[in-house]
Amino acid sequence: MPDTATRNDAHTAAGAGRKLRRLRHLRHETAAGIDNPYWRSTRRLAVAAVLVWAVVALLLPLASEQLDAISVLEIPLGYYLGAQGSLILVAILMLLAARRQNRLDFAHRPASTVTARHNAGQLAATGADAERATGGR
Repeated sequence: MPDTATRNDAHTAAGAGRKLRRLRHLRHETAAGIDNPYWRSTRRLAVAAVLVWAVVALLLPLASEQLDAISVLEIPLGYYLGAQGSLILVAILMLLAARRQNRLDFAHRPASTVTARHNAGQLAATGADAERATGGR
């Protein structure tokens, strides 16, 4: 009869094999899901937003000496863009990225969601018509 340590090692090895099979299956599902057009577009949008942010964050300080020659309300443009302009540009960038992501979400939503919303709208209209017909009783 095998001792307890040998049985525990065998049990642990069997459990590790099950976990590994589960992880492989999950990896294949995840890889298939990431390659669809929705995630590709979302990833592309995120990379573009980060690249624009990096350009703004890195180039404005590098160009600040040249921009300081220009004054806006007697404040050097390089200082103003570094203090306020970069924040405004990043805020605008995030608003544009959120707007674009909403369009992507809308374009790639499942057909069942469209049908459910359409049916809900019909039910709401039917309920309003019935309420109007009965005088609100």
